Amino acid sequence: AACGAKTEAPATEAPAADAPAADAPAADAGTTEYPVIRMAYTRMFSTEDEPLVEAAMNEILREIAQAEIDLVPVDFGSMQTQFNLLLSGGSDSIDIFSSFWYMPLATLHANGQLADLTELLNAHPEVLELFADYPEVLECCKVNGQYYALPTVAPYSSPMLFLVKETDAKNAN
Repeated sequence: AACGAKTEAPATEAPAADAPAADAPAADAGTTEYPVIRMAYTRMFSTEDEPLVEAAMNEILREIAQAEIDLVPVDFGSMQTQFNLLLSGGSDSIDIFSSFWYMPLATLHANGQLADLTELLNAHPEVLELFADYPEVLECCKVNGQYYALPTVAPYSSPMLFLVKETDAKNAN
């Protein structure tokens, strides 16, 4: 006991072999089990509402995607270390994350930390059609002509960045 004076751990019962992990998302009230998608997000402030957000997202995702989400906070101050661990494989790996603050796509690709999404996106062209007005943003998601990411709206929704036509920008100096 490095932090306290107690020298022995309290007795606890081991969970049943089929019991979910303590940090596993809550199961559906029915008997249906859903695949869990682990999604990392960068945490800079309190995330005390995360369980409520996750529960609300799971209600929607169970119905439309037959899946559940497990939100994984990554502290901004130790982002490099946490992402390296979360992307190195193992039982606590993440499935979805934004590399906006973390590392260039080409570096993540070179490290083998990305999945090729090309076949999946070609099978679902409606996803790529979402970017029809700004096809150039899709080029940022490719390495060697293959898709390894999708654009994030963060750069376009930040109050410090603006998306304007080049002619308008020139007219405004």
